[in-house]
Formats: sequence, C-alpha cells, structure tokens
Amino acid sequence: MMKIITLFLTTLFLLTACTNENKMPLTKPILTESGINSLTSKTQYVLNAIAPNLLGYEITNFTALESGESKSIMRVSYQGHEVMIITPTKPKEDSQQYIKSISITSDYVENPFNIKIGDTYNRDNFSTCEELKEGLTCKKDKFKNILLIFKKNNKTWSLKEIVWSGDA
Repeated sequence: MMKIITLFLTTLFLLTACTNENKMPLTKPILTESGINSLTSKTQYVLNAIAPNLLGYEITNFTALESGESKSIMRVSYQGHEVMIITPTKPKEDSQQYIKSISITSDYVENPFNIKIGDTYNRDNFSTCEELKEGLTCKKDKFKNILLIFKKNNKTWSLKEIVWSGDA
C-alpha cells in the first residue's frame, strides 16, 4: 500500500511540474490608451514602482546605447521570453525619471485591437499608416498613444511590436 501511495504522489508531482512549466502568470498585463495595468507616464521609473504591476514576470535592468548615449532600459520577460521593454524619460530637474514608453514584443500582453504579434497587416483596421525605415507604422483613431509597427515579410507586413508612449 505504501508503494502505491508513493507512486501516486510521485506521478502527481511530475504531472504538476510539467503542467505548470508553460502556464501563464495569473493575470496578463492589459494595454490601454493610458498605459499597461496602472503603469503610466506618471509612474516613476524604479523597480519597486513597476514590479507590483507585473506580478509573475521577471524584470531586468540593462544599459543600451541610443544616439551615442547610454540609457537604462527594463526588459520584462516571462519564462525567458521577452514580453516588453520599458524606457524612461530623461531626468527632470528633480532628477526623477518616469516611464516614457513601453514596447510590447509578445502576446503575453492583452491589447485592445484583438491582434497578435506576427499577424498580417490589414489596412482596413487602421485610421493612419506610414511607411518608414523601421517598417510600417499604424494608429487607430481612439488610440493616439499606441503605435503598431509592422515589418516586411516577403510580400506582406506582419506585426512586430506595439508601442505605447506617454508623450504621444
């Protein structure tokens, strides 16, 4: 009887470990016109102000070069997959930085457009689009703070990222 219980518990443990491996966090962040969850342009660019809004996600700081200047960036990941990049404003007189923009690079964030990263571009879905060197950038009328960036994929355009910017 003890062997059966041990075998049952071992099997249950292995099944639980396997099924939890690819589970999403309890809640997906939600993109709106004002930001993601309660992250907005008024949120201080410090880990203890950002992390509570992204429970279950890993946040790492790194330095990137932009126009020859080093800049602090936060990379948000889930199980090793990049979900978004958060960039700060330039320091103000009080030397405090705030969230400037959030680039969403994964479907681990819900968006109001019902579109997924990698989806093909459909001109009828957007009010304005412009072809730039970065790709095709599009907006919808009610979402002035959100930009969708498509990249050329053979003869079609596919969604590369969604960028929310607090100073749009």
